[in-house]
Amino acid sequence: RRGGALRAGALAALVLGAWLVASGPALRLAANFDDGPMPSLRGAGAWLAAHSAPDAVVMDRKSYVPFFAGRRHVQLPDEPLDALLDHAIASGATHLVVEEYVVRSLRPQLAPLLDARVLANEPRVRLAFATRPSPGEGVVVLEVVR
Repeated sequence: RRGGALRAGALAALVLGAWLVASGPALRLAANFDDGPMPSLRGAGAWLAAHSAPDAVVMDRKSYVPFFAGRRHVQLPDEPLDALLDHAIASGATHLVVEEYVVRSLRPQLAPLLDARVLANEPRVRLAFATRPSPGEGVVVLEVVR
């Protein structure tokens, strides 16, 4: 009799816990997960898949664009811009991805790479692809120049 009461209590606790998780902020957060402008990232990946060599190496903070392109990913370091561009060349990266939302929230040192005037005078990279369906959703793919 005591074992049945323990099982019933455990089942009630499990149901209550599941209800609390399902009705709380954790579920809303998981259901509304946002790690960037996926349509823009997919578009950049599709462009790279069509316009880069199969052995291209894509440097990005996250692996979305390289994944969508079917290309190898190398991690974008959190370094000053000059060190980062030198590292891109030394690491063998063929492309560098810069996302507008990343510049705004995590890597402000990349902001010059979103400015066409700066890119015109930067010999280590050149603009290959850009999309900006709306403010904050821009993605730029730069070719690393050797």
